Amino acid sequence: AGLDPRGRADLRCILDAINEQGVTLVAVTHSMGEAARYGQVVVLDRARIWATGTPQQIFSRGNEEALASIGLGLPPALRWARELERETGVDVGEPLTLDDLISAVDACTGADAAAVRGFLAQEVRI
Repeated sequence: AGLDPRGRADLRCILDAINEQGVTLVAVTHSMGEAARYGQVVVLDRARIWATGTPQQIFSRGNEEALASIGLGLPPALRWARELERETGVDVGEPLTLDDLISAVDACTGADAAAVRGFLAQEVRI
């Protein structure tokens, strides 16, 4: 709908409240981060159904190249988790949302926590 980040967050809260009342919602988006928040995802390519499944199924490691072949990427949180793993060797799982990524990073201990902090310090310039 061309909303700014705050408007998008406000709309998301309203839609989440409606959904929590048992109402099924259908959302159309180009945002993989938004798509990852829903219980079921239908991926279209050239007006045809390309894949259906849960966000975990759609954004699984096995589908990454196939998604790229139709011009789609991963949700930002999952993309960052994969980059973190490539750069540090720390596997934080398959977080699809920023909240999931934060929880996974927060759960890191010992050497993993130090590697994550070092990576984030370099990436975020803290």
